[in-house]
Amino acid sequence: MRMFTRCFTPKSVYPNTISDLSVWLKADSGVTFNIPTKKISTWADQSSQSNDVSQSTELSKPLRYGYDGASDKSKITFNGTSEYFESNNNMPITGNDFSIFYVAKCEQLPTTVLQNIIGYKDSTDDDRLHIGVEPSGRIKFKVIDDNGNVAEVISDASELATSYHILSSRVHNHKLHLQYNNNTEIDANFPSYSNNDGFNVAPFRIGHVLDGVADTHFNGDIQEIIIYNKYLDNNERDMVTNYLNNKYKIY
Repeated sequence: MRMFTRCFTPKSVYPNTISDLSVWLKADSGVTFNIPTKKISTWADQSSQSNDVSQSTELSKPLRYGYDGASDKSKITFNGTSEYFESNNNMPITGNDFSIFYVAKCEQLPTTVLQNIIGYKDSTDDDRLHIGVEPSGRIKFKVIDDNGNVAEVISDASELATSYHILSSRVHNHKLHLQYNNNTEIDANFPSYSNNDGFNVAPFRIGHVLDGVADTHFNGDIQEIIIYNKYLDNNERDMVTNYLNNKYKIY
């Protein structure tokens, strides 16, 4: 008797197969840049929601490299002093719950304040959202609601931004979740925190945030950013992080 076996190759699950994808920025797609200088004018959103980010000031334009990122893939570099992007539209988080993922590496740690990888500040209500790097190298995920209630979680002392890493950050009701690579997720509950009107009345920034404090520019490389206008459950979270790890081979 002859026996036959069939091998199945697992299908990749891309971020746009999950509902409520609002922003999808990839260093290897949709980047408009000057070839000699590598300076980027526009980083086009691949989510189909047209939430592009851009920079028109020459001295503030990040640089695009087609190699030397994680897995030798494309990366966008930020100099830590002046370079950042701002979204052409307001941030597309319309309610309390959301999920943000990125692949990045910090090249030089800040000395006193948080270097912002992703930042939002609502000048009217003072809502804020920060995901960035502390002087210790640990990663902080922080949100502030309309009433000034603060919720934040910080990565473990061993989970440093100075290596290429995948970060998952999520909010559901009063709870914040942060996962570094495939490590055990850190979460914390903040009963007083609630932001049902979302973060959607001002643009967001990549590599900086308007917060009245100098030296908050990110110094490092970003390869991909993914934002959902909802809380992804653990299965959906794993689909996104598996996609990122299959692509960049982080862990």
